[in-house]
Amino acid sequence: MKKILFSAVLSAILFSHQLLWAGTTYSHPAKDPVFSISFPDTWEADIQGEEISVTSPNGNIEIEIWPIDVEEYDDDMSAALIASAEEVDEIIKEYASHFKSEGEANTYELNDISFLEVAGKGTLRETNTEALISATFFSPDEDSLYVMMFWGDAKATQARMEDLQAIMTSITSYAE
Repeated sequence: MKKILFSAVLSAILFSHQLLWAGTTYSHPAKDPVFSISFPDTWEADIQGEEISVTSPNGNIEIEIWPIDVEEYDDDMSAALIASAEEVDEIIKEYASHFKSEGEANTYELNDISFLEVAGKGTLRETNTEALISATFFSPDEDSLYVMMFWGDAKATQARMEDLQAIMTSITSYAE
């Protein structure tokens, strides 16, 4: 299983806990939410069922979030995580070539939520441009698991670092 690490975002996130812009906060899922996340108003959000897709104003960064059906794996979070990581690997192969991970997975906790992040660089097939790609798995409560995919042009990622930091630090669990 290929792993990806997006350490530039992670390092910066851990030192910033404030929203730096006016944004829209989404409780997710809408019915019986387990977490909330905020995005700048200048970003375009598309919510279809339990999937969230958000694009930066210039379209050079995309973030997608979707739940993993842990029940499908008899409520075994480890099995769900492994199977989902394999699915993410296939998604990366479909949309990017020459993908190279940047090391081992990184685990961290932010706002009392556990995260596991893997990332690297690859060439987007559609645009033939180099991109930073990451998959972050997070569990806002003991019963749910989500994947957050990040696809971003390297220059756009650097230019939008404050937005990305604020997005990550805005993720808040509703678990008690």
